[in-house]
Amino acid sequence: MTPFFKRRRYYNSLSMVTVRTWREVHETGDLSKLQISGSIKPSELQKCWHKLNNEFLKEYGLDKDTKRLLKLRFQLASAMVDYMITGKSAFHMESKLLRADIEAHNKKAGKGLAFIEVVAMVERTLGFQIDEDKTTVKKFYSYLKQIKEQSRRQQEKINTLKNG
Repeated sequence: MTPFFKRRRYYNSLSMVTVRTWREVHETGDLSKLQISGSIKPSELQKCWHKLNNEFLKEYGLDKDTKRLLKLRFQLASAMVDYMITGKSAFHMESKLLRADIEAHNKKAGKGLAFIEVVAMVERTLGFQIDEDKTTVKKFYSYLKQIKEQSRRQQEKINTLKNG
C-alpha cells in the first residue's frame, strides 16, 4: 500500500474510488466499503458519500431519466401539499396519477442496463478489459464521455452525408 493510502482512512474523491467500490456501494448501500483503514463513524462515512455524490453530479450531471423522475417526485410532493391545504379532490387525483407515473418510470428504469453491462459495453467499444479493482470512477466515466463524444461525431458525419 502506498504511503498516501496509509494516511487516508476512506476514499474522498472520484479519482480514488474504484469502479467496483462505487458499484458495490450503489448496489448495497454499504458505506463501510468506502473505508480504506481503521474504524470510521457512520456519520463520517455519510459525509464522505455525500461529498463523492456531489463531486459526481458536478462533474457528470444527471441523465434525463433521473431528471424526469426528480421532476415527477417534486410534482407529487406539490400536489400532496396542495391537497392537504385545500382538500380539493383534483389535487388528490393528480397525486394518484403522479404516483402511477413514478411507478411506471421505476419499472422502465429497472429494465435499463445493469452497471456490469455498461462496463462490458465500454470494454467492447474501447477494445480492452477494465479492471474494476484498479480503474477509478473518474477514469471510467471519462471513458464513457469519450465514447459518447465519438458517437456524437459519427452521427454528425452520417447526418452530413445523408443531407448532402
